[in-house]
Amino acid sequence: MASIAAYTLASGVVAVISFVIGGLFFAPDDALLHDWAGLHQRVLVLAVVFPCRIVLSLRLLQVATGGRDQASSTSRVARRAGVSPDQLTRPSSVPSSEGSR
Repeated sequence: MASIAAYTLASGVVAVISFVIGGLFFAPDDALLHDWAGLHQRVLVLAVVFPCRIVLSLRLLQVATGGRDQASSTSRVARRAGVSPDQLTRPSSVPSSEGSR
């Protein structure tokens, strides 16, 4: 598995090179590919920048939660609240209102 650092570096290099190429071939009004500038920008964002941000955000979420799943996170919150984690999974015994009539 390739590291996220290498992927991020490669994405950054591709984005910078694409930015320079776009400045040369797309940006000037008399440039040959000026009419395609919007497509170039969208492809750069959707194919390079956005996927890199998604990968980085997923990794940050994994680091922030310590690799725990949702169940262990719920248990930690329950312990802080002074509730046993098994009380969250079993139905509560609330008396019915029919017996009081």
